[in-house]
Amino acid sequence: SNVLIEAEAAPAGGEGVVRLIATDLDMMATLSLNGQVEDAGSTTVSAHLLHAVVREAADRFRGLGATV
Repeated sequence: SNVLIEAEAAPAGGEGVVRLIATDLDMMATLSLNGQVEDAGSTTVSAHLLHAVVREAADRFRGLGATV
């Protein structure tokens, strides 16, 4: 399964929005994050790959003493 990642640029001076949308055709999960978006666009990424990247990043942050 894949995750849709959408980046929406903000009007002048505001914050943009990054949305992650995942579905298994029975259920859908959406996460919206505010932040700086330079270029709007969208792409899909493998859910397994995204999970591996996030898990690795969390492990590295923990290694630095950060709370994740």
